[in-house]
Amino acid sequence: MITKKEILTLDDVVDLLGYTKGYMIQLMHKKQIPYYKPTNGKPFFKYSEIEEWVFKKGKK
Repeated sequence: MITKKEILTLDDVVDLLGYTKGYMIQLMHKKQIPYYKPTNGKPFFKYSEIEEWVFKKGKK
């Protein structure tokens, strides 16, 4: 379980959402989920943007 922190790693988001790492990478490549990858380093995510994305995605 992760505590609420504003900056998340890919592993944090996988744990939070329950998706596989491979699926998350697909979403990133398709630019379907907000993330940051400064200077070609490891990707990171903002908790608030992931939360907003989840609720937007689930809206019917």
